Amino acid sequence: MIPFRVYFRPGVSLYEQVAYAAKKAMVSRQMRPGDPFPSVRVLSRELRINPNTAHKVVTHLLAAGLLEARPGIGTVVAELPESRKIERTQLLGHEIEQLAVEAKKLGIPLEEVVTSISEHWRKLGGRETGGPEAERGGRRKTMSVVRTENLVKTFWRVEALNGLNLDVLEGAVYALVGPNGAGKTTAIKILMNIFGPTSGRAEVLGVESARVVGRTFTSIGYVSENQELPDWMRVGTFLDYLRPFYPSWDRALEDRLIRQFDLPRERKLGNLSRGMRMKAALAGSLAYHPKLIVLDEPFTGLDPLVRDELIQGLLEQAEESTIFVLSHDLAEIESFASHVGYLEQGRLRFSEELEKLVERFREVQVTLDGSPRLPETAPESWMQLSSSPVVVRFIESRFEPERTKAEIRGVFGEVRDVTFSPMTLREIFLAMAKVGRNAA
Repeated sequence: MIPFRVYFRPGVSLYEQVAYAAKKAMVSRQMRPGDPFPSVRVLSRELRINPNTAHKVVTHLLAAGLLEARPGIGTVVAELPESRKIERTQLLGHEIEQLAVEAKKLGIPLEEVVTSISEHWRKLGGRETGGPEAERGGRRKTMSVVRTENLVKTFWRVEALNGLNLDVLEGAVYALVGPNGAGKTTAIKILMNIFGPTSGRAEVLGVESARVVGRTFTSIGYVSENQELPDWMRVGTFLDYLRPFYPSWDRALEDRLIRQFDLPRERKLGNLSRGMRMKAALAGSLAYHPKLIVLDEPFTGLDPLVRDELIQGLLEQAEESTIFVLSHDLAEIESFASHVGYLEQGRLRFSEELEKLVERFREVQVTLDGSPRLPETAPESWMQLSSSPVVVRFIESRFEPERTKAEIRGVFGEVRDVTFSPMTLREIFLAMAKVGRNAA
């Protein structure tokens, strides 16, 4: 028996719906820490979904730190003293979105929706203002951990960054993606004060990037695919060497990371595999509770098991941190990022919550009664318009079921059939890259 209910809806992938229902059950404490979680076989049989989909759900929940594997027991709900802020925000956003859709269908004005929510909130004993952390007026101030304003960087005649405006909020797991040469590494180097911008501003933890020196770095963890480690040092000696530089170093956390990553204290770093070296670097960057963790292509060349272990350790031990990751490994990014930004030719094409991004992109297939003729002008949100006998295909980047259907009717008239297929982050990334290449 499945301990949570899935309300299957058309137009949304089975994976997304099952993962959401499971997260909701765990974050809301419908499923308690230590409760057994259904196996892939049980999920597949009871929900009548493909075993690969069920496996993807379980893998995602493990990477997100909501599940843990216990020897001799199986997969169980992880111990979560408090619901992770990101998970709660995503779940609440999803519920509000559904409420807004239903209210719009029924023709209920926004004022009535807000009034109804307020009345139910008071009936449940909810407070209308925040606690001690709340700002005046009941609103809690959210800090921008990474922020750039009109950031420009040129190298001779090459413009690496062109008016970059980036805002990474506290508590986010923000992934900055883009093709090679997009400007990702340049942005990181400016933020870390390796070199300055040509113009514009950049801030890290409220400090202007030009002033990010010494003490500020004790609040920043950094792990890179090309990170140089002292090969002659043993793992334990390496951590001993780092410890005095960070006043907030936590020996208990260090020991937990050593056990979790199965790091051999007595082995030299030069004798470790690439995956184990990355674990050692990550352990050295997490042990002092950094407010910001920067990961520059951390998963390149790692096998899937090591990647999963790194992600799980990162999410479990860095709940109080903001994570800023640059990566081409889009499948892994999709499994744990809360926000994503797409950088192309030095410009930020979009920056938003990952869940909302995936919701607004759809592969559309329109089946007509006769041979299609592509329109000379199409809605701006339609990408990669193509046709074959009786079928037109395109990517909708602003998907709203009713609006998109109305636009299709406006362009093609009455059609035989329309299908909307969700897209992975990789598919969205490739579509955006092709559009940018054609525009260039």
